[in-house]
Amino acid sequence: MPIIKMKMPIEQEIYAFLKVHYRHARFEGRNGDSWGKDYSLCIVKSAYQGLEKHGYSLISNHESKSNETVYYLRTLETFSDMTSLREHVYAIPETVSIEITVPCDLTGNIERQELAQRLAHLRRKVHAMHPFCRVVVNAGEVETDVKITNATLAEDIELREDIAAKIEHWVYRLR
Repeated sequence: MPIIKMKMPIEQEIYAFLKVHYRHARFEGRNGDSWGKDYSLCIVKSAYQGLEKHGYSLISNHESKSNETVYYLRTLETFSDMTSLREHVYAIPETVSIEITVPCDLTGNIERQELAQRLAHLRRKVHAMHPFCRVVVNAGEVETDVKITNATLAEDIELREDIAAKIEHWVYRLR
């Protein structure tokens, strides 16, 4: 299945979108000598970079006209909360599940508490780098399972290699 990538909006579209959703005082109202003549364009460029890097961005409740956080995708489709945005993105058919199993004989020399801390750190790191992915870590008696769902096909390869390298590093470093 080919990867479907959402088209990036042009800066003029982002500007028009932000003008509708931002408070005037926090957007165009700051254009001037004290904030910079083109302050609103700085916000547009920042939003563009966020959309380009992550695929989504937000307008905080302090800056939005509605006094509520506005989440939006590259399509400039808005959502009232991150859960709604995630559910929308999870519906994309290109998502895959990644399962990595580490036999206990490889992690046997690592203390349970340290392994639990490392797995929790791994989970946070994956979620920070790939916010739409769900990560489930299970350190059992026989094996340690790392399951990642809702990853895109592109993230699949990157995450498999990254997680395998990290676990291999722990195993050989902590022996």
